[in-house]
Amino acid sequence: MDIRSSYDSAANAYAEHLFDELDQKPLDRHLMIRCAARLCPEVEFQTGDMKSLDLLDGSLAGIVAFYSIVHFEGSELNAVFRECRRVLHPAARLLAFHIGDDPVHVDDLLGSPVNLDFRFHRPGDVMKRVRSADLMVTESVEREPYEGVEYPSRRSYLFATAISRSS
Repeated sequence: MDIRSSYDSAANAYAEHLFDELDQKPLDRHLMIRCAARLCPEVEFQTGDMKSLDLLDGSLAGIVAFYSIVHFEGSELNAVFRECRRVLHPAARLLAFHIGDDPVHVDDLLGSPVNLDFRFHRPGDVMKRVRSADLMVTESVEREPYEGVEYPSRRSYLFATAISRSS
């Protein structure tokens, strides 16, 4: 079972369980608007490969990449951030991820069978990779987990802006 199939398997339970998640996470709520296609039909959603986005260069005003790098090894992040930079028009962005070194494997997600490895990253390593993609980190925040509400790991939030490219 691959990543997409695993999330498809757990999609309904995931949306039901996490739709109100931000009610208990004040920092996350401040930084992000949580939506799901079924619950917010007026919002357009797309799926894709973060290393090869089906978008035109400079076509996005911003990217909210909330916990989106959990399925990438550190060595894959350069390609991910280069691709994000390619599709971005200069604007503020947010990236959030779990801090750590050891991957966590999950076979069950909210009662649905999955086959997922969640990879945690070190903020300094991610910042280096973000910078290598012509993005400048403008702010970095870390927080402890909200006890009883989420997985017990520290979180990192990075805000970055595009570095102007010379013609």
